[in-house]
Amino acid sequence: MVKSGQCSPAVFLSFAVFQSLMVELYIYISEIVNEFQEISDVYFTFENIDKSTISRFAVNESGSLDYLTWNGKQRGWNCIVTMMKDICDNYAECGAYGVCTMNGSLGCKCMKKFTPRSPQDWHNFDPSAGCVRNSPLNCSHGEGFIKLKGLKLPDSPNILLNESMKSAKECKMECLANCSCMAYAATKMSGCITWFRGSD
Repeated sequence: MVKSGQCSPAVFLSFAVFQSLMVELYIYISEIVNEFQEISDVYFTFENIDKSTISRFAVNESGSLDYLTWNGKQRGWNCIVTMMKDICDNYAECGAYGVCTMNGSLGCKCMKKFTPRSPQDWHNFDPSAGCVRNSPLNCSHGEGFIKLKGLKLPDSPNILLNESMKSAKECKMECLANCSCMAYAATKMSGCITWFRGSD
């Protein structure tokens, strides 16, 4: 599966190539559970700007996303572009708490204060088991956050979206107020996104 970016209820702009394809992508949140807009099911759809174009997206055998258009004369599908730029586009390439960097032979590293879950697997160039904390999370020890830039936001079934909260400071305070909150991101387009501890 190709990871394209975090979901947003607005026009989906993670793939810059979509603009050149004359395609608009939309994210739909199909179920809102509470006032914090807990996301339980998300999907996307697209619309061709040129209404005469017949097209589709398909995941190919290598896990990349292809954009195909129908060729009426040849009566077949033409692959216009394959949307997989690098190994970091592979879904969960580095596992939980792993960061795909494209630096070095492995391309993955653990976040600060985390170590590989299976050092032997990492030694054998398989980081997919991810990373674990060096010490257990304990909210009474003054935990905080490490700023990470230039990342695709992680997927998780345990996220909350608060569209009305746009400030990074407010978003941080909301996350700090809940011991199970693991990370946050504030975006002008989507609002405050918070990630919560799962079964890791």
